[in-house]
Amino acid sequence: MMQHRFYLKTIQDPTTWMGRMTKGAALGMRSRVLLFAARPLFNGGGSIGYGRGMVNHEGKPIFPQGEDLNKWTKAAEAAKMVIDLDVYKLHFNKTETDPVLKAMNSYREVFTEKWNEELIIARYYKDGEVWNQRVVPPRVFGVGLGGYTPTMKLVDAYPMMASGRYPVTGYKADGSPIIDDKSGYEANGFTDGWLHPTHRDKGIKVHNSMKGRDGRFYASIFFNGMYWIHPDGTKEQYAPCNFLHRRYFILCP
Repeated sequence: MMQHRFYLKTIQDPTTWMGRMTKGAALGMRSRVLLFAARPLFNGGGSIGYGRGMVNHEGKPIFPQGEDLNKWTKAAEAAKMVIDLDVYKLHFNKTETDPVLKAMNSYREVFTEKWNEELIIARYYKDGEVWNQRVVPPRVFGVGLGGYTPTMKLVDAYPMMASGRYPVTGYKADGSPIIDDKSGYEANGFTDGWLHPTHRDKGIKVHNSMKGRDGRFYASIFFNGMYWIHPDGTKEQYAPCNFLHRRYFILCP
C-alpha cells in the first residue's frame, strides 16, 4: 500500500475534491481491511468453525485455521489512527428539538447531507431510484424488490430511547431473546393507535417491541403496521402494511 503521507488530510475544495482519496480515506480503508482480517472467517473460524476444512485445488486451507488475537490489536490501532486525525465526527441535526426526530434526522442526514462531517469517503448518485427499488418491500411499491431485509438480531440491537439500554442482551440455546428488564422493552402484546414519529397524525397497531426505540431504529426499520409514505404525491396513501409478520425492511434515507 502507498504511504499515507502522500494523501491530502481533508478535502480542500469541495467542488473538485468530492469523492477523491484523502489521508483519512486511505487510513479508513486500511482500518476496514484489518478489521475484516480479524473477524472469525479470517481468524480461525470462531466457535462454529467458519471456513475450516475449505481447501483450494492444491489441498491448502483457504482460510487461516488458527486464531491470532494480535489481528484485533492491529485493527484497533488502525482505527485509532483515523480517529487521531481529528477530522471526522458524528453528525447531528441542528434544527429539530424533539429528541426522537433529532436522532432520526441526525442519522438520516449522514446519507442525505453531502460531505457532512461524519463521512470519510462517499459516492453519490444523482437520484435514488435504483436504491429505492432494491429496498422497498414488495406489495408496497410497484417495483419494490425487498432486497435489504435486516435480521432479527439487527432489529434487537437498537437501544431504547428513554433508558439508553439495549433491550436484548443475548439469546438462549433455543434462540429466544434474553431481555434486560430495566430497559423498558415490552416483549409481548400490541398497542392500537400508536403514533409513529414520522406520521403522528395516523395511529397504527404495532407490536409493543416496536415502541420506545432509539430514533435511528425508526429512521431505518420498516415494520408491520407502518404506513409507506409517497412524498411525491403520485400515489394515494397506502393503508398500514399489515402483511410483513415478523419481517423487516430497511427504509430509504
